[in-house]
Amino acid sequence: MAKQPKKRGPGRPARGPYTDKRKTLTTRITADMREALEVLKILNHPVRLSILCNLIEHGEMAAGEIVEQEKELASQSQVSQYLKVLREKGFVSARKDGQFVYYEIVSPEIRILIEQMHELFCADKDFCATD
Repeated sequence: MAKQPKKRGPGRPARGPYTDKRKTLTTRITADMREALEVLKILNHPVRLSILCNLIEHGEMAAGEIVEQEKELASQSQVSQYLKVLREKGFVSARKDGQFVYYEIVSPEIRILIEQMHELFCADKDFCATD
């Protein structure tokens, strides 16, 4: 005779300790939440965040100007890679004018988010000055 699985409570089969929690978390993560998590992941880097803050403070900037602003934090090639990520995610756009490439924030959501963060965390604080 086959052994019957153990049951927990009325009519419930035995399960691993994490099965229900993982399933619930997975179903609770919506597309909007995934998008928010992706944005936070991108912003969770000091140079990428600094680049966006500089673009908020100065408006459109040439790539060389951005590299100059970030020279204490990253090399030219690193800044170039970070700009590529921001461009691919649709946070910034690039415009070529002769031999210069200019960047600006094009995502309205990112602009609002960075402006709010700047207001909350950088207003009247010396460490946020970019000059």
